[in-house]
Amino acid sequence: MQFYFIILMLVLMPFQANADATRHAMKLIDRTTAQGACASYIGYMGSNYRIGGFVSEQEANRIQEEHWRLASEAAEELVALGISQKIDGQMMISPKGSSICLADLCFAKVEYIEALFLMSGGVEADKAVTKKEINCPEGVWSPCFGGVPVDNWEYKAATLYDSKNCSLLVP
Repeated sequence: MQFYFIILMLVLMPFQANADATRHAMKLIDRTTAQGACASYIGYMGSNYRIGGFVSEQEANRIQEEHWRLASEAAEELVALGISQKIDGQMMISPKGSSICLADLCFAKVEYIEALFLMSGGVEADKAVTKKEINCPEGVWSPCFGGVPVDNWEYKAATLYDSKNCSLLVP
């Protein structure tokens, strides 16, 4: 009976490793996006750092740099994982000739793929700060978003920084 259990474990181990790699990749994507968004929120506050709860501009800059550093580390780890292991049953990142590719999107350097993941948080933050959902007539095919007035961006960014618990993401 133990023999069959050992054989079963040996057969299932690659599937478990694949599931673990997929879960780990999803956590790294979430971490990269969250840290990048938090750094971007601070950027939207501009020189009005006090509305974000910072005691000085230097502290706001230091925390923003820390968010970017943590986002960058997570992006690097994600790319390393994507190169070395199958994610959801397939290689996420693979070499093709002199290029390195993320699916069908190929680049000259692996750092460009890291930057792509790193920018995802900033894109999410930009949308959250500068756009708002509006009521559209039924059957409208385009997304129903309007712009937030520029004068309100820093306040919305400060609110998002607080509501997304960004301060808890830095040591």
